Amino acid sequence: MGLPPNISTLPIGYHGRKSSIVVSGTAIWLPRAQIIFNGTPAERLSQELDFEVEFAAFIGRGNEMGSPIDVNKSTSQGPFNGKNFCTTISPWIVTLEALEPFRTTPLQFGPRLPYLNQDERESVYDIPVRVSLESGSGIYSVTECNTKHVVFSFAQMLAHHTVGGCPMRPGDLIATGTLSGPNRRELGCLLEATQNGVDPYEMEAQSPGKQNISRTFLEDGDIIKFRAQAQGKNGLKRVGFGACRGN
Repeated sequence: MGLPPNISTLPIGYHGRKSSIVVSGTAIWLPRAQIIFNGTPAERLSQELDFEVEFAAFIGRGNEMGSPIDVNKSTSQGPFNGKNFCTTISPWIVTLEALEPFRTTPLQFGPRLPYLNQDERESVYDIPVRVSLESGSGIYSVTECNTKHVVFSFAQMLAHHTVGGCPMRPGDLIATGTLSGPNRRELGCLLEATQNGVDPYEMEAQSPGKQNISRTFLEDGDIIKFRAQAQGKNGLKRVGFGACRGN
């Protein structure tokens, strides 16, 4: 699966609607979708339900329509149906101030356009995100992603999102897209881990007496849980985001 040619210059900060953003623990239904079945468009229950590990930020203070947000001042602001189906968020909103000790540099892919040149070099965060799957009475380790595996910061996403004059409002939510690292155990969705369902992905059993299981996509009854916790250094304590659970 290839990346778009402008991956290094275009911050893809995902945004959408608030109607299907739900808190951790909210039940998820199997969605219907339009697919091509035997060469003909058909409406069926999804056979390839997936999850995506993402890192998101709420907007604290917005901007006027037609007035872009400067990339170096943004901290004072505080697939098609894949996003509108459901977005589960953890119950804790963590302030940017609490994340200061966990800053790090983003991935580097070359020069950027002037409106995306950010003075702050350590503009993203080093926060591990662990994903587990519960099936029946078993718990299985799926992946461990990290919020540092991104090319652009939230400041750059905001600068790009508003460069055309789009107004942001308090409570608006923007997200990174799938957080995936360099190896298979750091991929943030089953689509990538299974090469679009071609290669089943084995998950290690965490419960005593249970055998490992494999998945190409999620199955009915599966429960997915994300846990994110930044580990402090030099005497600093940990900063947690709470669990993000969909079932």
